[in-house]
Amino acid sequence: MKFVLAFLAVVGIAYAASNVKVTSKSTKDISIKLERTIPIKNPAIQAYLTKAVQERSPRLDMTIDFIVDKVLGEAVDLLLDNNLDPLSLPEIHLGFEYQPALITYHGELDMVGGWVQDIITIHRTGSSTVSLDGNIIGARIPIGFDDIILTYLYSATIMDLGPHGSIHGKLYDVDAYFDVTIDTDAMTVTMNEFNLNTGKLSLKFYGYGIIDWLVNLLIDVVEDVLHEQIVDILNKVVGAVVEYIVEYLNENLGDLLGRHLEGEPKLTIGHQMPKVNLRQILRPTQ
Repeated sequence: MKFVLAFLAVVGIAYAASNVKVTSKSTKDISIKLERTIPIKNPAIQAYLTKAVQERSPRLDMTIDFIVDKVLGEAVDLLLDNNLDPLSLPEIHLGFEYQPALITYHGELDMVGGWVQDIITIHRTGSSTVSLDGNIIGARIPIGFDDIILTYLYSATIMDLGPHGSIHGKLYDVDAYFDVTIDTDAMTVTMNEFNLNTGKLSLKFYGYGIIDWLVNLLIDVVEDVLHEQIVDILNKVVGAVVEYIVEYLNENLGDLLGRHLEGEPKLTIGHQMPKVNLRQILRPTQ
């Protein structure tokens, strides 16, 4: 049996690079309750918001979009300043089984040298949706990422086969939104909820000594693990960035709104956001 399997591996594409691609068939929504409230202290901004609510101003969505774009730009700088793109991934060691007939074969898979990149492609994907209920302004802000890329080196052993090479993955169709409310009586901005659609993951295995049935087996083994790992990183990134945004808006909300109302087409934010150690927050656990 082992001789036959080894022979098939040689006669097949044992020395070729495999480009087998499998796409996950489902996505998952993750909701994060934020419940962070920021006071609006600037009298001019308070007056603007009060008037906007009274007049049901159509400029509210433009105002919110303006602020979001500037803050996300600062968040990207934050990630780059902390050397978080690309970001290293933890080593993965997995056991798996294969049962082609009556016999169950046990295998092991080691994945090292992992990296994920393009988290900094976070951006607003459309116009904010604004609603008015009495003196409460509600806003849903859509954001997303471009394709997020990951790589690993791998080696596996099963049935006297020892394929090794690299894994290339792409997480795509990742989108999300923030829900925000502005209370013009209390003059506060509350970041209520962040909802993340985790997107779909495609994987390609390249390497020496790899054949199609084994590629499909390995993809089944690692797909969920890698998907969950990237989603966990995105959650941590979002959580850290939200904390950062809250601290930033506490200092700069009045300045941002003031510049927007003055019609400044290209805004260079003069304030510097405080330095934080995001690498410590996002450090992968082994």
